[in-house]
Amino acid sequence: TAGLTPADEPAVLLRRLRSRQRPLLIVGHEPHLSALASLLVAGEPEPPVFALRKCALLALTREQGRWLVRWQIGPELLA
Repeated sequence: TAGLTPADEPAVLLRRLRSRQRPLLIVGHEPHLSALASLLVAGEPEPPVFALRKCALLALTREQGRWLVRWQIGPELLA
C-alpha cells in the first residue's frame, strides 16, 4: 500500500485512516510505524512515543475521534 515505506510521511496514511470504520491491520517498517502510531495517539510523529521493534504488535482503537492504545506486545513475548 502506498504510504507505508520507511521514508513516507505518516500524515499520508492518517488521511486514509480518518474515513476507515472497520478494523484494520497495518504491517510495515520502521521508523514509519512508530511515527504513525505517535501521530495517531499523541498528535505528532516526532519524537516517537513508541519503540516498535521487529515482530512487535501495537493495538490501537479509535473512540470518540481519539486514538487510544489497547495493548502492545514486544517480540520477547512472542518467542
